[in-house]
Amino acid sequence: MKTTRRTLLTASAAGLAAAALPHEAFAAGPTVDEQFTSWPAGSAWNANRTVRINGDWTGTGGNQLLRSNVRIAHGVATMTSRANQLSGAELQTAPDKLLGNGYYEASMQMSSVPGILSGIFFKAENYGMPEVDIEIRSRDNGAGKEHYAFYTVHYFGGGHQYKQVRLPFDPAAGFHSYGFLMGRNSIRFYVDGKLTHTWTNLPTNLGAPAEPKGYLMTNSWAQPGEWVGALPTQDTATRINWLRHWAGATAPRFTPAR
Repeated sequence: MKTTRRTLLTASAAGLAAAALPHEAFAAGPTVDEQFTSWPAGSAWNANRTVRINGDWTGTGGNQLLRSNVRIAHGVATMTSRANQLSGAELQTAPDKLLGNGYYEASMQMSSVPGILSGIFFKAENYGMPEVDIEIRSRDNGAGKEHYAFYTVHYFGGGHQYKQVRLPFDPAAGFHSYGFLMGRNSIRFYVDGKLTHTWTNLPTNLGAPAEPKGYLMTNSWAQPGEWVGALPTQDTATRINWLRHWAGATAPRFTPAR
């Protein structure tokens, strides 16, 4: 689903290709490296003001994205969606420290309570396009189910592509690393350091007049309907170990999930 600010995201489609992870020597460390180990108590911002808790505001379909739905403790950010409510939470890198091409990654443990959508994504400044998404539906999580990730790219000026990828693990059973390498005309998606999908020969700058600049974001929210399912029947959480970005990277910088 194409998004605008105060609205969020979606995706869909099939397969898993495991490829060896290429490694790259980085001249500098990550541009963003938030591990949620020293977040100032009661603050909406981390200590160096590179990541914030978003809200309060109303998102897609009336979802209430509330700061009170985020708890940060012991190296984990927990985003909660409330039972039987259009409810969620969101984290975002700083609007005055825009990010561009490079490698984006989050370590996340997803919910197994049906009814919410969680993910990591790039969103262009001023909450415009282009946008790159990795999303996981809680309805697909839990023992005895087939597990999926959904990848989407929304172009500047309109249009999109999407892909559904089968995962060989339950995203709710533990933390896993989800990342994408955004280039001038390509996007490569990684799960636990393995290449799972590639789009090449995309419109230059994803259709934008110049290299897109924007934010690394992660959120969790309810979306009643056929694709995500009914509202969750109990409070349910998505947990995050870290958010990271390496500016200008041409290969992934995978970090094993804690």
